[in-house]
Amino acid sequence: PCTPGSYQSAADSSGCTPCDAGKYCAGTGLTAISGWCPAGSYSASGASTSSCTTCDPGKYCAQLGLSVVSGECQVGSFSAGGATAITCTPCSPGSYQPFTAQGACLSCSAGMYCEGSGLTAVSGSCQVGSYSPGGARNVSCIPCPLGTFQAVAGQQSCAPCTRGSFCDAFGLTAAV
Repeated sequence: PCTPGSYQSAADSSGCTPCDAGKYCAGTGLTAISGWCPAGSYSASGASTSSCTTCDPGKYCAQLGLSVVSGECQVGSFSAGGATAITCTPCSPGSYQPFTAQGACLSCSAGMYCEGSGLTAVSGSCQVGSYSPGGARNVSCIPCPLGTFQAVAGQQSCAPCTRGSFCDAFGLTAAV
């Protein structure tokens, strides 16, 4: 009998035929293909159920029965693998992706913010009086806590209040 990944049609009893690309042949002794590889996967010829390959990270497989991936995720989006939609997954606020075919988005850099989803670049620098260690979602980033200030935009931390000064409010741009 034919092994998994192949079949023997009733019309051709001379030998086993590898399962067609984009399809799978599960089990032994088959006389026809078992089915099509589902969306989110693909296969070369000779596939058994377990060998329909999950669509690669950064790519998508938009329909069933594919022998190769459908395409690559666009900038501003990603796929960890097994994507079935042409648009992949947009990067969430606080992240961005400047390259195609990626398996993840990049966290917004320290001192910067990424406002909105599907970004291809950082939105800008954190405003004075705020900071971000990374992943900020808006221009105000994280306001400087009590006892600190930040006079320069785009910073990853706040400066401690200088001796003899007061920093008794959040988000200060200078010591008072």
